[in-house]
Amino acid sequence: MFSINSLPGLFIIFSPKLLGNFSPKLITTCLCIMVALALIVVSQAQQWIFITLGMLTLSTGQFLIYTIVCTLSTQNASNRANAQQKLARIRSFGPIAMLSSSLIVILILPYTRYLLLFISTACLILLAAFYTYRFTTWHRPKEHVTNIHFTKHLWSYYLMNFLSGSRSILFRAFVITLLVREFEFNMSNTSGLALASSIAGFIGYRLIASLSTRLSPRLILGSSYTLVGFLFIGFSLIKIPEVLIILYIIDSMIFGVSVVTDSTLKVLLKPSELAGQLSTGQAIFHAAGIILPLISGLIITLTDNLTVVFLFAASLAWLAALTSQKHCSIVDKFENSGTTIDINRAVFNCIQN
Repeated sequence: MFSINSLPGLFIIFSPKLLGNFSPKLITTCLCIMVALALIVVSQAQQWIFITLGMLTLSTGQFLIYTIVCTLSTQNASNRANAQQKLARIRSFGPIAMLSSSLIVILILPYTRYLLLFISTACLILLAAFYTYRFTTWHRPKEHVTNIHFTKHLWSYYLMNFLSGSRSILFRAFVITLLVREFEFNMSNTSGLALASSIAGFIGYRLIASLSTRLSPRLILGSSYTLVGFLFIGFSLIKIPEVLIILYIIDSMIFGVSVVTDSTLKVLLKPSELAGQLSTGQAIFHAAGIILPLISGLIITLTDNLTVVFLFAASLAWLAALTSQKHCSIVDKFENSGTTIDINRAVFNCIQN
């Protein structure tokens, strides 16, 4: 199921093509309408095939909107530090949305019907679509927007996105499984944990961006992924639920380290090339969400032991820490020389211009 949920993330590869042919506000408006219609379909569907198609459509719209908005924020930033701050502000609303959803489910759902909740949410999204089209000033970029490319100079960026996606999916898939299976967490416990982690995530995005500006991206990336590795070790060894909850919240707080990784593209690329590479990174992130559940599921089948999965996840996190240092060295090289990557020398072009 986790692999299926990540599948729509691959459609992110089309976002540069969309930005190159249409204005961002038109794209975002149409995607919001698509998401609203998908919610209505899900609310009315009686067969699993229509529910699945509706949820996949909803996720596709969500991922595309997310990537386009992050691309625009990075393009409009004045420098890397400003890009970090903009990305942190935008992405920090993700945990707030999760927090709002959890509160709605806990406080409102017991007193209403699913249908009314879905229709109300769809109406709010349609209102957002109207506001976007009527009041925003997002226009089609004047420069030609490059499509998805793979270039050898950004191998470390691609690998870090894959490892970050691996860390994310393994955490979501198996930490809650551990808490439910080993410590009998019920719906109330997991909902409370979701609320706490959402607050931690909101704070974490902004705190990480601030610390990276004051200290250094190299230090923040290396220390964050090293800490993630030890958190996975903690989940494999510690049997005290209260301590595991603390580890869960800490991980949620440092999840926002992705803003540091993505902001480095502001140094490495021209503005017209950001859409293609940010989309490439996001697509790789979601590709990991497809591949890793299959690998970890095989590990569980062979060993019937969550500890092995957590040790595997820890090794991936530490590999990400090492890769981040190499990536920062590449960024420093281009920043010191005052040049950017020549994207025309890309080794592979996914979508022809």
